[in-house]
Amino acid sequence: MLVDKKKLWMLIGAVALMLIIVLVVCLSSCQEKQGRLPRIGLCLRQYEEAPEYGQKLQESLTEAGYEVSIYDAGNDQTRQTEQIKTLIDEDAVLLVIEPVIGDAVEETVSILMGKNVPAVFIGNKPENALGMWNRLSYVGSMEDQLGSLQGKIILQAENRGDLNEDGQVSCLVISGPEEDVIAQNHAQDSIGALVGEGLVVDQISTSWGDWTEDSGRMRCAKALSQYGKDVEVILCGNEALTLGALEAVRSGGWQIGRDYLLAGVGAEEKLQTDSMTGTVLYDLDGLAQQVLSAAQALINMEAVEKEYYVNCRTIIGETAE
Repeated sequence: MLVDKKKLWMLIGAVALMLIIVLVVCLSSCQEKQGRLPRIGLCLRQYEEAPEYGQKLQESLTEAGYEVSIYDAGNDQTRQTEQIKTLIDEDAVLLVIEPVIGDAVEETVSILMGKNVPAVFIGNKPENALGMWNRLSYVGSMEDQLGSLQGKIILQAENRGDLNEDGQVSCLVISGPEEDVIAQNHAQDSIGALVGEGLVVDQISTSWGDWTEDSGRMRCAKALSQYGKDVEVILCGNEALTLGALEAVRSGGWQIGRDYLLAGVGAEEKLQTDSMTGTVLYDLDGLAQQVLSAAQALINMEAVEKEYYVNCRTIIGETAE
């Protein structure tokens, strides 16, 4: 059988050209990846709730040489799971995840394991998932101490919170959504800190709702309108709720220290302008540094602790001294 040499050389040339094109594309892709910083995905439960939280984490990771992509789940677990899949598809080397629901991350961990992408969890603690894989770690912040520290603020206040001296402390708790583990822990731990010191506590109302300032203001105003001076102590679950509650007290013509005691979160400037009883401050710099440290260890395949914790501190206002 005779072979047309001209056609044979044309075929060989075409194959060679295709191989050259494939090689060029591969080299271009490799160079692009080599020139790009390693990406870390920052998956937050609800960014607007505490923007400084995400900003500090992004700043720390960026300064360490990582490209950071922030995704806001809008307090939607299904959306967060899809965002995690997207980040993995975009070649993220690690994810920092603030779960919407701490007890519902087994699916997330399975996805991470399948793609061999490690993760550092923050905020809602994934109690049942940390042991599923050795490339997971958790960094706990103020949520783990908030309630008990607020209880201690009230214990240092005038009459230990019993303003009307009737032998019991009457509390209004303003927290987040009832299904939110952080909100549940805040309500339970703040009251528990008072009961644990032998006080008789009347938990007049626990108000569940959004973590926003408007929600805090409206819910506090409604509760004070309903219960009036029967309330002695107001305990707020985050900074936005604290600011809202302070506005409700001021707008209602009441005064912190005289009519109510209020333990909040953040809002340090309000210790003077609104005579807040006390507040819990958390170490954002310390949190960001610990997340970075755990992330770098996981990326480098080094051993990490399953859990790390960053301490909070309290500041007592003049009305508690």
